[in-house]
Amino acid sequence: MANILSKTGITDNSTIRTWHVTQSIDAFTNVEAYDITISGSLTIIGDLNLDINPTGNLIGNSAYALSSSYSTNALSASSTTTADISNDTTAFQLYHGVFKYPAQNSTYYFAIDIDPSITLTTSSNSVGTFIPTNLTIISASLTTTITGTTGSNEASSYRLYQKDILIHDFEAALSHNAKVSYSLQEINVFVSASNKPLYMVWTTPTTWTTAPTFVSHNLVLYCTRGYNPV
Repeated sequence: MANILSKTGITDNSTIRTWHVTQSIDAFTNVEAYDITISGSLTIIGDLNLDINPTGNLIGNSAYALSSSYSTNALSASSTTTADISNDTTAFQLYHGVFKYPAQNSTYYFAIDIDPSITLTTSSNSVGTFIPTNLTIISASLTTTITGTTGSNEASSYRLYQKDILIHDFEAALSHNAKVSYSLQEINVFVSASNKPLYMVWTTPTTWTTAPTFVSHNLVLYCTRGYNPV
């Protein structure tokens, strides 16, 4: 058990002993271990380094982080229930509503639609969403949901485009043989132009033994301002 700072022997007209003074110095210079309890506010100028996990709530203001063990302003945080997106980061969703009967060997396009009446289209000129300039897309989370009949094992392919420029070819294509399929992938692509819409290209298998029914997709793009060289 650690020592506790003590006022024992510190009274009027009493002799002040060396340890009365050095106990505080030892406590705050790490010469000996002391339990320190602070009542009221604590203001720290400079860095705060923790060797152990904090208990209770640790609240502070600091530079925003994309990945952090103990940060609420992070895209991913291992010690928080939720990871808030900071002022320097943002997220975009590209999605479409339920598509009842997708065909094999076909290409479809979806995004946050330019025309709200269109949720899925076979024309890349009819769909897309614009994002601010000078953003880096860090990662993408793609989810496919089946509310009707699940399909067979043949996999679809997915590609993210900005107008006619390929941004990302998803390495792990998703099949539709489960009610929900999910893929999270790193991208790290800098988007310098904001006048060209983003959209997702979904290409179904050449042959579908069993085609799924009532299909929807949701793509979440996690972005940060400026260029991310990682």
